[in-house]
Formats: sequence, structure tokens, C-alpha cells
Amino acid sequence: IYVKNNVIASKVKELVSFDMNFIKIYFNTSTAVIANELLWSLGMTAYSVAYAQIGTSAVATMQIATTLNNMFMVLCIGLASAAAIMVGNKIGSNEEDVAVDYSHKIGKVAPILGLVIGVLVWILAPQIVRPFNVEAETFKNTVTVLR
Repeated sequence: IYVKNNVIASKVKELVSFDMNFIKIYFNTSTAVIANELLWSLGMTAYSVAYAQIGTSAVATMQIATTLNNMFMVLCIGLASAAAIMVGNKIGSNEEDVAVDYSHKIGKVAPILGLVIGVLVWILAPQIVRPFNVEAETFKNTVTVLR
């Protein structure tokens, strides 16, 4: 960017100078989100402390369940992103009617897909947990948490 003197190459002054009006707008807009994320992280920390007080099995159970939950969240976020791209492409090509049609169809399919994934996790919970090769108590607790 800087070697070719690209148009997006910023001067140092531009990178470190701040417009107080912009900063005010930024913090007015983002304060609620920052507070939400801070409180969420404090809550997650409190959960970790509570599980640690219960014992090693509880910590292992929640670690496995959280890992599996994150895997399914990645799947769901990927599906949501694909849906957003499909609708966005139609909006971008001035096919608003098709975009609205897609959004209605996605709005019907998404809850059904979520239900199917939830039922599969409930049914397959023991098989999903088995590869972790944990003690019987941790295995049972993790299956219970997933269900």
C-alpha cells in the first residue's frame, strides 16, 4: 500500500488525529454494546468459578459442552451468513421481489432446520460425547447438558 503510494495509504497524522465529535458519536453508539459484552464476560467468568467450586467433572463437562455448542453455532452462523448473502445478492441486482421471497422462505426453513439440528443433538448426544473419552460421571453429565 505504501510502496506503491496507493490511494488508501494514510499519513501518520491521519492515523493518530482524532475528531472529538467522532469520538463522542462513537462512544454514544457503542457504550451499550461495550457494557453488554463486559457484563457477558463477567457472567461467563462467574460460571467458570462456580463450576470450579463444584469440581473437576463439572469443569470438564462444561468445557466439552461449550466446545460442542460452539461447533453447532459455527454451523448455524455459516447458514445464516449464506442466507444473508443470497438475499443481499438479489437486493444488489435490483431483484427486491426475489429477495423478499428468499427472506420469507429462509424465515420458514431456518426454525425447522434449527429444530432438526436440536433433535439430532438430543438423539445423538451420547455418540457426540463418546470421542472425548472421559470418565462415566463426566460422560453422563455432558450428555445431560447437551440434552
